[in-house]
Amino acid sequence: MDIDVVSLDRAKLILGTYRVNDTVNAALCEAARAVERRDQVERAARKRFAVATRDPADAGCMTEAWR
Repeated sequence: MDIDVVSLDRAKLILGTYRVNDTVNAALCEAARAVERRDQVERAARKRFAVATRDPADAGCMTEAWR
């Protein structure tokens, strides 16, 4: 496997790891967690939008929807 040494060293610093194997595994876990967090934020935003737009004639609801 060809790994960019500069990126690996940077990841080691960020993740607090020393071995290549530990760094790669930690980076994979972080990538998966980032996707999960993004999905949670997206679901929460859609839910907030759905609740806020129940009455599109209400200016307050629409303001909340676009917040």
